[in-house]
Amino acid sequence: MKWMQSENEVYYPDFANSTLMGTYLTKKEEEFINFILEKEHLNNSLLLDIGGGSGRFAIPLHLKGRKVVVLDSSANALSSLKNKQSDLPTIRGNGEKLPFKSGTFDIIFVIETIEYIADKEDFLRDCHKMLKEEGILIVTILNRLSYKMLHPNRRKRPEFYWTTYNKFKGLLALAGFDTKKAFGFNWIPANRSSNNSLIPYFAMIEDLLRLKYLPFISPWVIISARKSS
Repeated sequence: MKWMQSENEVYYPDFANSTLMGTYLTKKEEEFINFILEKEHLNNSLLLDIGGGSGRFAIPLHLKGRKVVVLDSSANALSSLKNKQSDLPTIRGNGEKLPFKSGTFDIIFVIETIEYIADKEDFLRDCHKMLKEEGILIVTILNRLSYKMLHPNRRKRPEFYWTTYNKFKGLLALAGFDTKKAFGFNWIPANRSSNNSLIPYFAMIEDLLRLKYLPFISPWVIISARKSS
C-alpha cells in the first residue's frame, strides 16, 4: 500500500469514524456487508478484512460468531483493535502481498482501501486466488463520475477518484469476477470528520430518493462480485 501511518500517531480513523459523517458511512457499508452475508447464507465462512484498521467491521462480525481475520499495515490500527477485541485474529501486512494460500477465504472485504494499492489489477487477481470457488469480494470505489469531483480538493487527489463504476466492473471481469450487486452512497456534502447536525437529514433524503440505486453517478460505490468458476 502507498499509505502507512506512523506507529507513534494516534489512530485517527477511530475519531473520524465516530463523527456523524463517519457513522453514516459505516452504517451504509455495514448494511451492504450484512445484506450480502445473509443473502449468500455464509454462516460458517472464513472472512478476510483487508485494510480492516481497528476492526470497524470485523469486531461486530466477530461478536456475532463470524470467523474474521484482519490484515492491516498499521501497527496503531491493530493495537487499537486488540485493545477493543483481543481475541480477534490479526496480521500486520501489506495488502499488495497477501500472505495466504490460494482458496483460503469465502469472502474478502476491501473497504475504503483499494485507493492505496499501487497495482490494483494485480491486487484483484490476488484476491481471486485467495478466495474459494464461488467466493465473494466486497469492495468500495470512489467514482470519477460524481459531483464530488467538482470540488478543488478532489482534483488535487485524482488517484483516489481513479476509476468509474463501469471501468471497475471491467477490471473485476479481467480478474475473474462477476459483479453481482452495487449500491451508491456518500452523496452528503461533508467530509468524514464532520459533525454537522444536518448530516442525518441529508442521509434521510438520500434514502428517500433511493440514490443507492444510482451507482453509475454515486460519489462512492460498494460492490459485491463473485469469483467465476
